[in-house]
Amino acid sequence: MSKYERYLKRENAQLPEIHQEILKEGEDLPAEGVLKFSEKDKLLEGELPFENGFYHFPDGSAYVACLTKMPKVNLEMLYWWFKWHAEEGIRYRIWYPEKHFDVYTDSTGLTHYVTEDVGIGKQKLIIKFLTPAEFGFDRNKLDNLDLKKIGFICAKVGFKRAWFTVWHTRMCHMGRKADGGIELRSRFWIGERIEVEGFLGKILTKLLNKPLVKRRIIPKGIGKHMFHHCAQEYHNLAEILPEIYEEENIKSSRSHSLKL
Repeated sequence: MSKYERYLKRENAQLPEIHQEILKEGEDLPAEGVLKFSEKDKLLEGELPFENGFYHFPDGSAYVACLTKMPKVNLEMLYWWFKWHAEEGIRYRIWYPEKHFDVYTDSTGLTHYVTEDVGIGKQKLIIKFLTPAEFGFDRNKLDNLDLKKIGFICAKVGFKRAWFTVWHTRMCHMGRKADGGIELRSRFWIGERIEVEGFLGKILTKLLNKPLVKRRIIPKGIGKHMFHHCAQEYHNLAEILPEIYEEENIKSSRSHSLKL
């Protein structure tokens, strides 16, 4: 039995009232609350009027914003987690036991192959992590940030078929220091721009970005589902990460001491 089994028995973290209310009401953000992917640099300027919610576009695409307060967590822990959890399937499972099933990485560790359920059934997804500049943030604005106080987890998400890979979602988690920990500002742009790599990539990219096609292939209500998934997984992480980080680093320190 893995030593991490005990985490599988934990209840999910309780969501804050603001997240519970958003999910109960199930209503989209007002249009002015939507941040287009091309406007993402506004995230670098500080708090925005709408940090929580979702919006569904007529073509089926969606936008998600979610703010998670993570007391006792720091940026070092957050970066450590994204490497550590991908090294073993059960480590990914303890993050969100009912919805996370398995993970493995490529040789670089920068691409994760996960099996999870964001609310529309079990899926096999690819998560390719990118630097903030690769993600598209303005390099000059990034240079002016204090990266000891602000951190980024950026990626594009998709799935692979025999001859091609479809990238359908861009996501960014921006952590910033707050009282006693960090706040995580998450954003998802689902289906805003679909890209296909591989066989017939250009033709398929053009086809899949047609509004009629998007409406058929993007799951209905995906914005609300993704908001719920994000809120739950990161509140879960806020509870377990300080404990796991301490345990693993104590173990690592003891291991190094034995080798001296």
